[in-house]
Amino acid sequence: MPSSSSSGPGSSGGSGSSSGGSGSSSGSSSSSSYASSSGGSSPPSPPSPPSPPSGSGSDSGSQSQSQSQSQSQSQSNQSSSQQSGSQTPCQPQPGSGHAGGERRNTQPPTLDIYAIKAEISTKDPPISCEDTGATFRAASAAWVNISEAPSVWMQMGWAKERKLGATNDTRFVYCELNWGNPTSQVWEIMPLQGTASHTYEINLDRSTGNVVFKFDGNAVTLNPPIPQAAKDRFKLFSGVSARWAGEIIDLKSRIPGTNNATCDFLNCQYKEGIGTSWQSSGIVKWLEPTNATNYDSTVGGNTVKIWDKR
Repeated sequence: MPSSSSSGPGSSGGSGSSSGGSGSSSGSSSSSSYASSSGGSSPPSPPSPPSPPSGSGSDSGSQSQSQSQSQSQSQSNQSSSQQSGSQTPCQPQPGSGHAGGERRNTQPPTLDIYAIKAEISTKDPPISCEDTGATFRAASAAWVNISEAPSVWMQMGWAKERKLGATNDTRFVYCELNWGNPTSQVWEIMPLQGTASHTYEINLDRSTGNVVFKFDGNAVTLNPPIPQAAKDRFKLFSGVSARWAGEIIDLKSRIPGTNNATCDFLNCQYKEGIGTSWQSSGIVKWLEPTNATNYDSTVGGNTVKIWDKR
């Protein structure tokens, strides 16, 4: 997912667009995936309200009325403060988790994956302290990813996220590249509406280092474009793992899918080596942490299913 505290699996920056809509783009200095990093410090408390204006003139009755109103307002403020103090705000549970499937290098020859795709369910998973006025970052996402190393990878999917400092959440399609700690870029492509499944695809052209993201078969236009420094790094890219997975930021957030309505990754496929054909062999279950109890996944052929157990 976007990899900083200010935007999904994103951060501050320009804008992203596609044939289906437009959104914002962001750069980030984090080396983790979209949903795997957490926000920064809590936003500052709002300033205290200004003191009521002082009364003037010699009319003692007016002064007495003003004092009475001031005392009444003070008691009201004290009562509100006491009531507010008696309520404990919803608290974060920092951490991240993943559930899905993976094609990873298990024996020679080394995998060299350069393309990946799947049709992914669109879900609306609850995120940590949703609709409580909380302002810490929380998210749930589903994506496809090719990785060479923890700090070198490419990713595309959808995310539902509440950004740091905000009280509302948004759901959107995003693309993300990380080409070495701490250099990364996230593009929010378009809002994601409805419940229809969509196909997400990534293709790397190693002759140029260019990465093409496709949404439902249509190439996405990235704005700003991929930096030349990223293209230079991706000319040398060698993908050792392909993943089809869900991810959460904050452990109270829910992995997409439920026991009765799983989040499905259909037609999971990848390309590797010098081959040009899509394949789906060797995909296995992937959980992080491996002893996770709140969520699970299954793999059957080219289908990955994930769900939250809570």
